[in-house]
Amino acid sequence: AQSLKILPPGGSLAYDLTQSNEKLIVFTCTAPDQASAGTLEWFDKNDRPLTSGSGRVLVYTQGMSKILQISRPGDSDGGTYTCKGTVEGQETEASILLELYKGISNTSPLQQYPVQGTDAKIMCNVSSSMSFAVKWFTGDLVPIQTGDKFLQMTDHLLVKNIQLNDSGHYFCQCMIPNLGITQGYNISVTVTIPPKMDGPITQEPPTPKEGDDLELICVAEGTPAPSYMYYKGNVPVNDEPSTNGRLRLEKVTRDQEGIYTCIATNKGGEDRQDVRVDIRIPPKIDPIQNISMEANRECIMQCVAKGDPKPNLFWRRKDRQDYYTENPTEGEEIRVEEYSQTDDENEFTSITTTTLKLIIPTLKPEHSAEYVCKAENEAGMEEKAGRIDVQYAPNFSDQANAGTAFYGWIGGSTNLTCVANGNPEPVISWWYNNQEVQQGTDYTVIAGNSGVPTKAISYLIPSVRADTVDNVFGSYICRAVNKFNPSGEEQTLEFKQATFPAAPKSVTVTQSKPTLLVLNIETPDDNGGQPVIAYEIKTWKQVSNDEIITQTSVRDLEANTNYIIEVSAKSKVGLGIAEQIQGTTATVRQPEEVHVTSSREGSAANSYTLTWDVPLDGGADILSYRVEYAKADVDTTSDPWSLARAPAGYDKREVDNGQATSLALSGLDRDAYYHVKVVAINRIGESSPASFIFKTSSQGGEASVDSGSAPALGKGGILGIILVLLLLLLIAVDVALYKTKQCGIIWTICQALGRKDEGAATSSKSPEDGDEANAKLLGKEKEDSLKTENEVAKEAEPAVEAEPEAPQEKELEPEDKEEKPAEPVKAEEPAEPKAKTPTEPEPEAPKAEPAPETTPAVDTQPASDEKPDATANA
Repeated sequence: AQSLKILPPGGSLAYDLTQSNEKLIVFTCTAPDQASAGTLEWFDKNDRPLTSGSGRVLVYTQGMSKILQISRPGDSDGGTYTCKGTVEGQETEASILLELYKGISNTSPLQQYPVQGTDAKIMCNVSSSMSFAVKWFTGDLVPIQTGDKFLQMTDHLLVKNIQLNDSGHYFCQCMIPNLGITQGYNISVTVTIPPKMDGPITQEPPTPKEGDDLELICVAEGTPAPSYMYYKGNVPVNDEPSTNGRLRLEKVTRDQEGIYTCIATNKGGEDRQDVRVDIRIPPKIDPIQNISMEANRECIMQCVAKGDPKPNLFWRRKDRQDYYTENPTEGEEIRVEEYSQTDDENEFTSITTTTLKLIIPTLKPEHSAEYVCKAENEAGMEEKAGRIDVQYAPNFSDQANAGTAFYGWIGGSTNLTCVANGNPEPVISWWYNNQEVQQGTDYTVIAGNSGVPTKAISYLIPSVRADTVDNVFGSYICRAVNKFNPSGEEQTLEFKQATFPAAPKSVTVTQSKPTLLVLNIETPDDNGGQPVIAYEIKTWKQVSNDEIITQTSVRDLEANTNYIIEVSAKSKVGLGIAEQIQGTTATVRQPEEVHVTSSREGSAANSYTLTWDVPLDGGADILSYRVEYAKADVDTTSDPWSLARAPAGYDKREVDNGQATSLALSGLDRDAYYHVKVVAINRIGESSPASFIFKTSSQGGEASVDSGSAPALGKGGILGIILVLLLLLLIAVDVALYKTKQCGIIWTICQALGRKDEGAATSSKSPEDGDEANAKLLGKEKEDSLKTENEVAKEAEPAVEAEPEAPQEKELEPEDKEEKPAEPVKAEEPAEPKAKTPTEPEPEAPKAEPAPETTPAVDTQPASDEKPDATANA
C-alpha cells in the first residue's frame, strides 16, 4: 500500500537555537497521488491541526505536498509534527521529530589584555544546552598541557606570572560529543603594563600670567602607550584623549584658575595626578592725580595698584634713580607709606590692592617735578607718573652772578642780567635811583626766554656815552613780582665803570739770543675791571700776539744790540700803561744743534732718507750741512738707542744747500744699524754734531728721496731760485699784514707819506703821558683803539675770580725758524687798530660777560673762544 512521505527524511531534525533566528524550518509532506493530496493536514505535538496561512507558523499546499514552515524557532517549537491524509480510502499518517538545542557560544572577548606579573585568566566562557568539553592550544595549534605555567579551567586558561613574552594567540576549542559538533575561538593576548606617571604635571610657563598661552604637560609610562584626558573638576577639558599628554590653554584668564586632573589610561589600567593652576595678574596702576599746591604745606600723592600676587610699589623722582623709603636717611624729608587690601574673587583667585603714599611734609620750590610710581610682581611691571607743581613767591636762587659787579665803558655794551624764579612766573622790572627804568635811548630792556615756566629772565643794557657816563653807573634794583609777593622780591646789581689796565707788574728778559729776546710778563695788579685779553709789545719792529701770554719771543732783532722794549696790557676797554725794559741780544755765533726728524726704522733695505729741521742759525745764514754715517754695533735695550762701540770710520756727505732738510743715503746693508752725525755750518763755524741711529729694513727694495744732495741746477741757480721765492713770500706776508694788522713795510711807507713822523714823540712818552692819553680816550663815544663788544652774561656761568698765576717759562713761537738780523728802524707812533662795528644785542639770547672786581691772573691761553687782538708797533 502506498504511504505519505515527509522531508527531510529520517524521522527527526536537530536544530541549534544559537544560530541566526532568521533561519526557517520547513517540513514537506507528499501524497502518492492527486486525490490523496487534497486530504493532507499537519498536526502539532499536541495533535492540534495547523491551518494558519500567515504568521510565524505557516501551512500551505504546493502540488501534491503540504508544507509546514516555522520561522524564528524557539524552545516551545520542539516536538513531534504529524502529517495525516486518506490514501486509497484509508487514513494514513507520517511523523517527524523536531529536536531543538542550544549550541556552543562564547561570551569572552577575542582580544584580551592581561597585566604583566599577574596570574592572568585568558577567558573562554562557552555555554551549550548539550554536554561539551574544552581544550586549549597555542597559536600554532600545539596542545597546552596543564602544569606550573598553565592551568586549564572550564571557562578560562590560567597563565601564572604572565610576562610580555607570553603575548600572542591562544586557541580555545569546544566540542559537543553527542552531536559531533566542534567550535574553536582564536584569542589574541597582549600583555600590558598599566600607566605610571613619572612626576608631577608641569606648566609652561611655570608661573603663567593673564593673557599667556599655558601648556600643561602630563607624562606616563605604560604598554601599550597610554592616552590622556584632562578634567577640571569632573568636566572634561579636552574633547578627546590625546597621545602626547599636553593640554594647551590659549590666552588664559583668571576664570581658568583651579585644580586640573590628568588621567593616563591604557588596556592595563590608569594613573592620575592633579595640578593647581594659578594665573598671575600683572599690576595695574590707577591714574595718578597731578597736584598743584602752595609751598610750605604738606603734600600727599597716592599710587594705587592691583595685582596677583600682591604688587610691590615704589616712588621715585623722574630725574633720579633712587627710590624713597619709609624711613628716609638724614637730610631727606620725603617718605612713603604703604597699606594693602586683599579681595577674594573665588577659592582660587585673590586680587590685592596696594596703596603707596608719597609724603612731602613741607613743600618747597625744588619739589616741583614729575614723580614716578612703579608697581611690580611676578607677573609684570607697570609705571605711571604724576606731577607736583609747587606755587611760591619769587626768589633769585638761580642768579648765576649774584654779588658780582658788571662793568661798562664808553662805547661798550654790557648786559645786566636778572634771573628770578617763581610760580606763577614772576614779572621783572628794573629800578635806578628809586625810579623805574623805562625802555628808551638810555636803556634797552630785553625779556629772555629760559624755556622754564617758573623762571623769568630780563636783560638791562645801559647806554654808556660821553653824555651819560656820569650818571649811568651805580646800583640797579631788579624787582620780581607774582601773586604770592605782590610788593616784589628785590636784588641789587652793581654797574661799575671799567678803566684801562695798569702796566704789567713786571717784564723781564729771560733768554737772549743773537736775533731773539724771550720776555717774561707778569699780569697787572689792576685790570680795570676787564680781563686782559692781549699784550702790545713795542720794539723797533712790529710783533703781533694773538694770545694772552706770560712769555713771548721778540724775533728778527740785530745781534749784539741793546733794545728798549715797552709792554702794555690790553683789555676790551683799551690799551693800558706801558712797562719799559732794556734787553741786549747775543753776539753772532755758530748754528744751534740740528734736530733729526726721520724715523729710526727705515722702510727700505738698502737705502735711507735722513730728514731734519733747519736749526737756529746763530745770527748768520746756514751755508751747508755735513753728514757722516757708518754701520755700527747698537744697544737697542736703551731708549733712544745708543752705540755699543764707536765705528772705526765714517762716510761723509756734504749738503751745500743751507735750507735743505733731507739727504738720501744709498748702498746700505739690509737689516743693519747705522750711526749718523749731522753738523750745520755758517760763517762763524759749525754746530755741535747731532747724533742719530737708524736701522734699515729687513724687507723691501730701494726707496730714495733726495731733496738736498743732488740738485739738478748749479749752486748759483738754486740760490737764485730760493731768493726769488723768499722775496715773493715776503711781499705776500707784508701785503697780508697791511690788510689785516695795519703794519709792515708797505703800511709804514704809507704812514710816512701821509703824515709827519711822530715816532720820536711816541717812543719818549712816559708812563704818566700814557695815563693822560688813555684818560682822554675814555671821553670819546667811539674810539678807534677800542673794540666795542656786546658783553652779555651767560646765565649759567657766574663770574669767577681767578688767582694770579706764576710766570711761566714757555716760548710760544718755535725757535727752529731761521733767525736773521734786523735792521734797527726809527720808532714810530703805535698804529691804531680798526674798531669793530658795535653789535646790537640778540633779543632772545643776548650774551653778557660780567667781570669780577678782583684782577684775574693772566693765563697762557685765550680767555674766551674769541681770539683777542694784540699788536706790536715799531
